[in-house]
Amino acid sequence: MKKYISSTLFVMLIGFFNSNAKENIPNQNNSDNNENYRVIAAGCLAATAQTELNINNVRTTILAGGDMWWDLDNGKYEIPKDSDKHSMFAGALWIGGLDDQGNLKVAG
Repeated sequence: MKKYISSTLFVMLIGFFNSNAKENIPNQNNSDNNENYRVIAAGCLAATAQTELNINNVRTTILAGGDMWWDLDNGKYEIPKDSDKHSMFAGALWIGGLDDQGNLKVAG
C-alpha cells in the first residue's frame, strides 16, 4: 500500500512540474530570435467570421478561429434556446492526428 501511494505521489509530482506553460514571447535582445518569430507569425490575421448554430434546442456562436460558445465578450451557449440561460462561457476546437511518419500533430 505504501508503495502504491508513494508511486502515485511521484507521478503526480512529475505531472505537476511538466504541466507548466509559458507564453512564447521572443527575446527582445536577440535579433535572430526576433526575426524567426516574425517569419512564423507573418501573414496571420485574426479570424473575424462567425456563425450562429441553432439546432436541437441549443443556440450558440461559433467563431472561424476555433473559438466556440462566446463572442469574445459574452457567453453564447444558450440552452434551451430563447431562455437567456447560458450554461458554458467559452471553448475551443482542438484537432489532432498522426502524420505519414506516425508523429502526433495537434492544433489547439
